[in-house]
Amino acid sequence: MKKLLTTAALLVATTAYPALSTAGTTEMAPVNQFEVLDSNQDGSISVEEATNSISLVKAFARIDSDGDRKLSKEEYDLYVTNTVKKSG
Repeated sequence: MKKLLTTAALLVATTAYPALSTAGTTEMAPVNQFEVLDSNQDGSISVEEATNSISLVKAFARIDSDGDRKLSKEEYDLYVTNTVKKSG
């Protein structure tokens, strides 16, 4: 029973967090990744921190609405919302 629960937990974890289950890739799922991308935890994503997500790098200049070369939580959330709308 314990083995079954462990297997089920691993299955849920890899399904719920696809970015964690794709070892060796540089692409991260955009949803709920702000804290992960903000590696120095200063409350914003710098250009350097954004390099951990190919799609974020490609869209960075467009997302950075105030041109300060970092993404605030609000700018990132708007990006995520627009990305989900386009794909959904």
